[in-house]
Formats: sequence, structure tokens, C-alpha cells
Amino acid sequence: MQSNLEGRLRNFKFEKRDSNYAIFESIVNALQSYPADSVKVAKVAVIRDDPLSANKEDLTDKEISSIVISDNGKGFTDENFKAFKTLDETTKPKLGCKGIGRLAWLKVFQLATVKSVFVKDCDKYQRTFKFSANKEVFDEQLEKVDENLPTGTVVVLSMRQRGFLEGIQYSPERLKTAILSHCVKYLLNEKEKTDIQITDTGETTSLAEEFKKLQEQAIGPVIFKISGIDFSVSHLLLKDLKSPSRLAWCANGRVVVDDEKSFKEIPEASFSLSNSDRPLTYICLIESPYLDQAVNPDRTGFMIPQEKGELDDEDVLDFATMKTEVSSQVENFLQPFIEEERRARVNTLEKFEQDNPTLKHVLDVCKDEIQINSRASDAEIRKVVRKKEAEIKDQLEEDLNAVKKDLNNPVLEKVEEAVDRFYKIIMSSKSIAIGRTALTEYVVRRKAILKCFEKALEIGDNGKYQKEDFIHNLIIPMRCDSSTMYFDEANLWVIDDRLAFHNYLASDIKLKQFKISELDDDKRPDIATLSLCNYSGAMSVGDDPAGRIEIVEFKRPMRDNIKEAFQQVLDYAIKLHDSKITSYKGRQLNCLGPIFGYIVCDIDKDFENYLINREEFKKVDTGFLYKAHKTEQFSLVVEVLSYDYLLKRAEQRNQAFFKLLGIAS
Repeated sequence: MQSNLEGRLRNFKFEKRDSNYAIFESIVNALQSYPADSVKVAKVAVIRDDPLSANKEDLTDKEISSIVISDNGKGFTDENFKAFKTLDETTKPKLGCKGIGRLAWLKVFQLATVKSVFVKDCDKYQRTFKFSANKEVFDEQLEKVDENLPTGTVVVLSMRQRGFLEGIQYSPERLKTAILSHCVKYLLNEKEKTDIQITDTGETTSLAEEFKKLQEQAIGPVIFKISGIDFSVSHLLLKDLKSPSRLAWCANGRVVVDDEKSFKEIPEASFSLSNSDRPLTYICLIESPYLDQAVNPDRTGFMIPQEKGELDDEDVLDFATMKTEVSSQVENFLQPFIEEERRARVNTLEKFEQDNPTLKHVLDVCKDEIQINSRASDAEIRKVVRKKEAEIKDQLEEDLNAVKKDLNNPVLEKVEEAVDRFYKIIMSSKSIAIGRTALTEYVVRRKAILKCFEKALEIGDNGKYQKEDFIHNLIIPMRCDSSTMYFDEANLWVIDDRLAFHNYLASDIKLKQFKISELDDDKRPDIATLSLCNYSGAMSVGDDPAGRIEIVEFKRPMRDNIKEAFQQVLDYAIKLHDSKITSYKGRQLNCLGPIFGYIVCDIDKDFENYLINREEFKKVDTGFLYKAHKTEQFSLVVEVLSYDYLLKRAEQRNQAFFKLLGIAS
């Protein structure tokens, strides 16, 4: 060799995942060895003898050990052999050859053995030699042979390197598919009769025949321009190829980059084929003199910037621009599939909207922006919609934060502009949709809680009613207070919406653990809340020096002996009233207003008579009794509510919202 082969191999960028290219290059070299306008046949024999699995009988479960590629081309002439022994030299520059096929051989195999018959001075000669990384070209032999021997070359690639051509992706079926996909440009050329015959695991397949069976539709080349440069695309639809659709960027008539990712970035095109009644693979062959010139020396990619502006020369055509234009060509070709997919997607989203009313408002403003497969599951669609919702929220927050800075501008005109922008943002369709979505989700959650509450009132399979603990936890978790509980865990609205506006809440913890009092008492009210208010008793959002205490007691449905419930609430009220009460932040309060108590239980006739006759309660409605208990020190207003009445009252308060969302029943 006329330069250092081992050094060139070290610098040759070749990954294990590119193992197929050693085979691809050999096949292309075989096809290019034929004279123009002749029938071209490349034969590939795959030898497998290393077990991939424990199965010793099935050859498909064995790794590739060597490859034999043969052709009847013009063979290794003196000129071809001289070029072979000179690194990076080729006799076929017009075909885009870079002289790297032999480097790919030695990346994947340790040894290449070549036998070739060619014509010289009207006689036929056979040239044999071996090729390896450490010995380069060796064991050369040249002899005259019988003139009846056909010209051609046999290349045996043996002693596979560890880690290359290993795994299920090199199984017979997948290897055949990979070769067909890479060489599709040759098989598509109707002017030249080309075939690649693969023998693997004892079976021989003609890829020309296979291609005819698979071909559904082929159109092209379609000529167009990108930034004044000539490009062409050939559209190919194949049946049952079991290979992903892709854009195939070509140079000098050969596929250089199989670009599956860019095809997936045309979502409607990608979805339309995956949802076709028959599985189809789409290949878009992209060619241009620009690509021919820009292919890198290793034929593994192109020396083209990905985005505009990556190079100092702004006029250099970039991949992003090319992909945009090629995508339009792809969409035009696949338009019938895309239209069908769009109709199916509309139906899918309409059904999803009916089943997921909480996301209706988001869908209303961004349905056209959501790219989903028409056969996507509800979970997959929900994930996409939620992601879009988050993007809208982030953008709205960013816009509002920018406006808020301008609201503090000392220049009045700037402030007026900011106010106008602020109003437009909060009144935009997307802002309103986000607000409605949050409200819808909250209302649907309320409906679900009431359904659970209703279920809890039924007798269980064991013939017993739920304990009050279950209902308590449904309303609010037990054994917690405001320091350990999140607002969205509370469903106090079931009892009274005003309870949600508390400053402090304690749920089933001892009085001596309350953060708002200094009591030393082990008794535990079911729920106790402190709400801040002004002296008129109206609710307040500030730390006014006044507060109102609410106490809630639950009793098990259909429980006997609940007459002590009123006395329990009264005892808690007295203890809290007599103690030093502060806000959750530690500010001293004067609880001037009445203390409110709620007793939730089942009310039978006996208990109702007891409340009316002995405790002087007034009956407001079936399941609802009321009493204002006054002493010289404080007032206690107590409501006794049956579970059924509590459920009915909560449903009535929310019925208008339920009807609006279509979930009233």
C-alpha cells in the first residue's frame, strides 16, 4: 500500500451499528463493476456458524461468521488493482465512489480474500490476493486462465471482528430488508436490469422479485428547486417491508443517510401510514448535485450545516431549509392518506372531549396545534393535551411577568400600555380556557367526591355501615393540621363552603397540639377550624384581630347513642373560648362572634324528638335541625345534619355546575 493502512483505519469513523455498510459497499461495488446498459447481478452468500442462542438446529439463530459477494463484472483489472492498493483512490469518481469500501471490510472482518477474472490484451487472467489490516495486500497471484471462464469477482469476508454484525438486527429477514432498503435506488431503476440474490440459511432470495411484490406505488423523480439549487425526490410506497418509513438522502445515486427522525417530524404523514388498512413503508429518495458534492469522504453523512447561520457564509444551504421543502413534497404525495388521517383524528378528539370534559376548554383553543395519532389511547391523548396546557400556562406566566415589570414604569404612557397588554393577556382565549379548565376539573372532582360520599352511606357487603373515620377522611384526612395538610386534600365544602376559608385547621388531633391555643387537654375534636374576620363578622383575608371558630363532629351512620354529640361540641366550644386564641401566625385574636358547630349523623325519630324537646333545637327541614345556644360568655350556633341531608345540600349547591358540564346525573 502507498500509505499507512492501520493509521487510516484508526481515523476512519465507523461505529458497530454501521456494520451493514461493509456488506452494502461490497454489493454496490459488485453492481458498479458491470458495463453500462448490461444486466447487473450481485450475489451474496451469508455464512452463519456462531450460535446466537442455545438452539443448535435453527440457522436463523446463529451469528454471521463470513460473507461472500460475487459478480460477473469486468473484474480486478490492472487499473482497478492499482487503485485498490492506493488508499482513498478510486477509478469511479463519477459514481461518487470514495474508495472506502475496503476500509469498511477491515472494520468488520479481519480478512478479505479476493479472486477475480478479467480481460487483458484479449486474454483472460485470474488475480487472487488477500487483504488485512496488518499485512495489507499479500499472497498476490496472477495467472492466465481459460478464455471460456466468465469475468467477475468473488470477495470472501471472513474472521468477523468481535461486536460487529451481532444481534437480532442481523437475522436473515432483517439483513435482507436492510440490503433492499439501502439498494432500493438500483432496484427502482427501470432502465437497468439489476438484481441482488441473497443466500442465507439455505434459502436464496431475489431482491428484484421481492421488490416487485412489495412495490405499491412509485412516482418520480419530481424536480424542484431549493434556494435556486436543483433537487429531485422519488416517492416509493412498499407493502409489508417491516422497515420504518424515512427520508433517504442520496449522493451519486446511492443512499448515504436513512433519516427516520425527519420523517417522524412530519406527524400527519407518519400517522397516516401507520394507520393505513395495510402496513406501508414510505421511502423518499432525495437527490441533488449539491448533495453529490457535499457527501463526506467516509460516505456516512454530508458536510452541510444543520441550521442557517452555523457557518460564516449565510448563503450556504442548510439541512433545516432542505427538510422544510422536502416535507412539503412528502405531504403532497401522501395527501390522500393525510386527509383520511385528519378525518379520523377529528372523530378521535371529539370522543376524547366527550369522555374528558375537564380538558374541553384547552382543546377548544389548541385542537389544531395538537398532533396525535388517530388511534391513540385516551391516556396518550391526555398526556399530549396536558403537555400543551403546560406550555400555554408557561407562556401566559412569562407574558404576565413581563407586563408586571412595565406596570411599575414611572412613565405614565408606558404604564397605560402595560395595562392594555395585561388586559389583552388575561382576556385572551387561551388564558380564559386555562381558567375554565381549572374550574372544570374542580367541579368534576366535587362530583366524584359526592359519589364516594353517597357510596359510603350504603350498607357494606359485611352488613355494616362505614365507620365515621371513612367519612371523616373523605372530608379531610385525619391526624393532621394546617402545617401538614395541603388545601387540595380538603373537601370541607361538603359541609359548608365557608369552612374552606380557614386560617387554621386541626383534624382529629389533641387540643393540646393545636397551634392556635395553649390548652393542655387530650380530647380530640373531629375537626376544628379558625377563620379570620373583621368585627362585623364578615370574612377577611387579612390578620384582623378577630376570629371565628367552627367545630365539626361525625357520628357513624345508623349509630345508636349519639345524644352526647351536642354536649361534646359544647364542651369543645367552652374550652376553646376560654383559652388564649391566636392566629396561625401567632397574633392575639378576640373571638367576638359566635362559635359554630356541626354535628353530622343519622337522625332517627327518637333522636329528633330528643333534640327538639330536651335540647330545644328547631327543625328546619327533614334531616336538619338548628339551635342558637347562648351563655353570658359566648354564643354557640349548632347545626345537626343527617348524612342524607348533607349530601343533598351539597349536590344542590353544585347542581348548576354539574348541569353545565353534563355530569348532573
